[in-house]
Amino acid sequence: TTQRIAAGLFEYIQDFSYGIQLASYYLPGHFLPHVRMMRTGREDVADAILFGCAYVAGRGPRRFGTVLLNYNWQIWDCRAFSLYAGTTETIEPATASTAIHAILRFMWAKGMLTAVQEEAGMLQAGVVVDEDRMVAVKAPRAGILMTEVHPGQKVAQGQVIARILHSYEGRTVSEVKAPCHGTVFFARNR
Repeated sequence: TTQRIAAGLFEYIQDFSYGIQLASYYLPGHFLPHVRMMRTGREDVADAILFGCAYVAGRGPRRFGTVLLNYNWQIWDCRAFSLYAGTTETIEPATASTAIHAILRFMWAKGMLTAVQEEAGMLQAGVVVDEDRMVAVKAPRAGILMTEVHPGQKVAQGQVIARILHSYEGRTVSEVKAPCHGTVFFARNR
């Protein structure tokens, strides 16, 4: 059934030039606003930069990636972009505004709109990152997570980025430290 629905959808949108997915992530948390593309050989980094987000992330498809919207749009010759802005499970005015302005900047830059440049903000060059080079940091034990840093903050190797509290006593039972220098890109909130 889901394959028939997908086939019907892609038949309808097969002539579209661009596809923008307002994406969520399978883990709850906060992201730095960014555009993500799957590397299929059809991705377009130059167009992704037109969204004006600070980061453009790309990665090759994984085993489950071939069923994702971004990948399939590209296979159907659509320039596909997944826009991640802030949280994943709630609507926040600042996050929604970030996503709207990114889409308006892209549309203005591509000539689809003519009167939004001032409202959407000027374009800025995005930093292109390879998602495979990102480092996942996991807590060494269970407990209540208390983060010390937020997406966008720079961290130094060895810096405490979170504490794990004992769930009954409230005392720190473990510290989570940054394994390398970098910028926090995503932080779980549970």
